[in-house]
Amino acid sequence: MRFNSVFGYYIEVTKANLDKVPAHYVRKQTIANGERFITPELKEMEGKILGSEERSVKLELNCSARSRGGARAASGLQRTAAALAQLDVLGR
Repeated sequence: MRFNSVFGYYIEVTKANLDKVPAHYVRKQTIANGERFITPELKEMEGKILGSEERSVKLELNCSARSRGGARAASGLQRTAAALAQLDVLGR
């Protein structure tokens, strides 16, 4: 089994083994040394894999944005704490 960005996941079978390919395999592409096939199960799995990659990227971006928001809040909190410390020193 292999993957490329044009055809997705596929099963590559050499010419010498083409007579052993199960009937439910669907021919996707003919190549110099054999054939490339897919199955319904393989296409379903491909959808799950590629979908999970997209969800992973979205989650990573969401976490990154939340982290940046927390850093901005911490920066404001630090400025407030510094101002309160100055007031405390001046008030004594």
